[in-house]
Amino acid sequence: MPDGQASDGLEHRVARLEADMGDVKAALGRLEPLIIRMDERMAHLAGKSELEALRSDMAHVASKSELEALRGDVAHVASKSELEALRGDVAHVASKGELEALRIEVADLSATLRGMPSRGFVIGVVVAIVTLVMATIAMVPAIQRGIGAL
Repeated sequence: MPDGQASDGLEHRVARLEADMGDVKAALGRLEPLIIRMDERMAHLAGKSELEALRSDMAHVASKSELEALRGDVAHVASKSELEALRGDVAHVASKGELEALRIEVADLSATLRGMPSRGFVIGVVVAIVTLVMATIAMVPAIQRGIGAL
C-alpha cells in the first residue's frame, strides 16, 4: 500500500473519531446538569449506615401486635380511683384477716402496675412508629426519582 493511501485512510479515521467525540461531548453536556441535580437530591437522603442505625433503633420499638396485646392486658387492670372505691367498701365489710389478704393483693397489683409502661409511653411509641412510617413513605418518591434518573 503506498504511503499516500495509508495517510488518507488514517486522516479519514481521525476525522470520524473527531466527529464522534463531538457527539460524546454533546451527550455529556446534556447529562451533566442531570447528574448535578441527582447529586443535589441525593445529598439529603439517608445513607446505608444511617438506614442500618434506623433499623437497629426500630428493633427496640414494640410492634403493633405487641401494643394491642398490652392494651388488652391494661384494660383489665383497675384504675387508682376504682382501687380507692374498693378500699372504702372493703373497710366496712371485711374482717381484719380478709382486709390483710386484700392489702397483699392490692400491693401485688400495684407492683404489677409499676412494672407496666405508662399510657404516655405507649402513645409515644405509637406516635414514633407512625412518624417513621410517614417519613419513609414521604421519601419513596425521591428515591424512585433518583433510581429512575440513573
